[in-house]
Amino acid sequence: MKRIFLFSLFLFAGIYVFAQEAMMNKAMTLSISIHEYNNWKGGAFIEGTPYKLAQPEDGIFYLKDKPAVQTKTRLNYYRCNFELLIDDKTFLVDESTIDSIIAEGRTYIFKEFEVNGRLLPRVVEVVEKGKKNSIYKYTEVDVNPEVHATALVQPKPACYYWNRPIYLIEHGDKLLQINTFKKLTAMFPEKEVELKEFIKKNKIRKDRPADLKKLLNYLNQFD
Repeated sequence: MKRIFLFSLFLFAGIYVFAQEAMMNKAMTLSISIHEYNNWKGGAFIEGTPYKLAQPEDGIFYLKDKPAVQTKTRLNYYRCNFELLIDDKTFLVDESTIDSIIAEGRTYIFKEFEVNGRLLPRVVEVVEKGKKNSIYKYTEVDVNPEVHATALVQPKPACYYWNRPIYLIEHGDKLLQINTFKKLTAMFPEKEVELKEFIKKNKIRKDRPADLKKLLNYLNQFD
């Protein structure tokens, strides 16, 4: 009986070590950095959350030059990157190795563009992918700093702040934030008048995905 117990103990330990090694291999394939996210800024408490998911869920990472990796993950909207948790360490994936990600029932890719003067690779959700043009959705979370108490001001803890989504349109090698339609119509000078009429006639809104999909289908008709 003692031998059976010892054998079972060694077998379990071997399976556990193998599982941990497999998870670490996934992490090393997908990541370039490890950080203690919960200890951000020396353990400062931040109210709210940078996640839409309460817990990581299954996701598939399609790599540029290696087989796809399936693992538990969730999108950190503050870090603009996907995380995976192993041994209480938070791994961030290396965007330079990623072709696309399927997670949370959606498809994501990395695109480099400027927000508030910072040019960085960021995770965007694929709203609609066309042969000539594509539309993406970018959601960013900021941290509002802690407000210290004064005689006239009530104290407030640091907190996550969810910005309104930004929609982007990709045409060739150009990636344009759809803040207004003026820059968009300028991208198609030969069809500018027709495009303006289409936007007006169909009451296209720059913050409504269904409208942007309709607009994309129209743009894809252009040569």
